[in-house]
Amino acid sequence: MKNNQKKIFLFSGQGGQYFEMGKALYNENKIFKRYMDNLDEMIGEEINESIIEKLYYSGNTISNIFNRTLYTYPAIFMIQYALAKTP
Repeated sequence: MKNNQKKIFLFSGQGGQYFEMGKALYNENKIFKRYMDNLDEMIGEEINESIIEKLYYSGNTISNIFNRTLYTYPAIFMIQYALAKTP
């Protein structure tokens, strides 16, 4: 990368989410997991629920619809932010 070039990240919006997205990375990458857990704690204080619980441990499957914006918007942000922070 040249000195005058910058990295940018584009975060996708609603529509690409599904149950268990990022679960393998969550289970296998300590840095990704740490960011996800920290964000889950912060968001959980606001909505009194765990996004990680809804995303990974609710008993749902990829074939179930995951479209309640109370969960999907934070989940999408959490995944993408944690990915951006993971080397």
